Amino acid sequence: MNNPIERAAEVVVIGAAASGLPAAIRAMENGAKSVIILDRTKQLGGCARLAAGMFAVGSQAQERYGVHLTADECFTRHMELHNWRCDAMLVRKWMLGSGKMVDWLESKGVEFNDINTFNTYDGPRVYHIAFNERGAMGGNETVDHLLAE
Repeated sequence: MNNPIERAAEVVVIGAAASGLPAAIRAMENGAKSVIILDRTKQLGGCARLAAGMFAVGSQAQERYGVHLTADECFTRHMELHNWRCDAMLVRKWMLGSGKMVDWLESKGVEFNDINTFNTYDGPRVYHIAFNERGAMGGNETVDHLLAE
């Protein structure tokens, strides 16, 4: 019979991937003295480890690479590509917050070494790509930085 382990924490985060890791870090940044992250797998990071890059508009990385897009431009293009069948308020919120998320990740040590298009050569340069020391790109780089944090 397994004996349960008891722990106490101010914040408990369920899932140690793309949402859970930043949530745990933000809880600590906002003054939580104890944070526990629970995940069902041994290798933390989940599907975030499979990401080749991430969408963002209005990031400092884009500015460094000379990409001058607005959230409004990306919003309109996205909605037109999806025949305005998406939840416009949700898409706009995503667009407006995406650059801030990339900036926050950079403050944690993630380096976005390239800003490129996603699947098309004529699309807007919104796809932020991080490389690790071996040159491989992907979510592993981001997850490893978040775990170290």
